Amino acid sequence: MPSDKDKVALDVKYGDEVKAAKYTRKKLTFAVADGERVPAWLLVPTGIKGKMPAVLCLHQTIKIGKDEPAGLGKNEELKYAHHLAERGYVALAPDYPSFGEYKYDFARSKFQSGSMVAIRDNMRAIDFLQSLPEVDADHIGVVIGHSLGGHNAMFTAAFDTRIKAVVSNCGFTSFPKILRRQDQGLDEREVHAAAR
Repeated sequence: MPSDKDKVALDVKYGDEVKAAKYTRKKLTFAVADGERVPAWLLVPTGIKGKMPAVLCLHQTIKIGKDEPAGLGKNEELKYAHHLAERGYVALAPDYPSFGEYKYDFARSKFQSGSMVAIRDNMRAIDFLQSLPEVDADHIGVVIGHSLGGHNAMFTAAFDTRIKAVVSNCGFTSFPKILRRQDQGLDEREVHAAAR
């Protein structure tokens, strides 16, 4: 992992905002490195009084990325950021590198895997959540429906002690199984999909 001295300012930039029945969904990007910005949806419950717990919601292997947990996909069971915001949690759903709107050039990456890029991004997402006035900085969790996001929820929690709870469904398999898939020439996304 890069050291803290490599951190850049979050430089959060907001875009579209939509008011739902129980929360407001805000599109934003935040900086994770020079020239690298992570697109995300922030869901803030309506009528917050005081500080609320926050959840980092990581999507599965799906082209629309952050849109699925934010409630914009077709699978009702995977709209967990939407469901959590309706229950009073502040929810942040970022794109994984190369999904949704997050253009990432793995060929030029200094990281050995997409997971390590995502862990760095997720740690900066937690920095962002903790900076929000409506978030209780001591109550941050990571939630996932399944698959790629579940994998990264566990690995992010292993690197970041600020995370108090992790829920992962179908997010892990044995390392020998992953290595066999990599030996077959599959790229990282194909490995995750094939390992399920």
